[in-house]
Amino acid sequence: MRFTVHDLREFSPDIARERIIAVFDMNHEKALILIGHGNSTGTTACGVDAEMLPNSADLEILWIYACNSAKRIASNLAKRGLTTFGFITDIIVPSRDLPSEIEQAQECVAPLEQVDSTDLYCRLRKKLFEFAKKSFQQGQILQAARVNHTRLSLRVFSPVEDCP
Repeated sequence: MRFTVHDLREFSPDIARERIIAVFDMNHEKALILIGHGNSTGTTACGVDAEMLPNSADLEILWIYACNSAKRIASNLAKRGLTTFGFITDIIVPSRDLPSEIEQAQECVAPLEQVDSTDLYCRLRKKLFEFAKKSFQQGQILQAARVNHTRLSLRVFSPVEDCP
């Protein structure tokens, strides 16, 4: 399994909204990462809220790489049956390049055939810790601090099944 990455940071909210809805409408991937901007309350990310996103039958994992996405939108999407990752705080993302955390996430999901949200969350946090530690040891202090903050802010929401 691999994450398909959609970086929407450089688009206006209206264009980002159109693109993300199109991604969900045409999606046949199991795992997506959406990189964009979130609002302070966590109700929107990449220009959309949870109600705006159509259902995607194939999608199992969604990582919303946006500030405060774990406050509201990630949990709302988990209620619709997605394992959803988000951040509980503001995060710092490199301005142009993809965050190094994306590469670490790719390595975590590559060997997986099925999704176990707790296992994936633990694998990802461990991988980010190791990457931050390695960065620190190589004298890349700012990168180490950014990655570690990202790791500590990361949250996972498991799909919620309806109770009888």
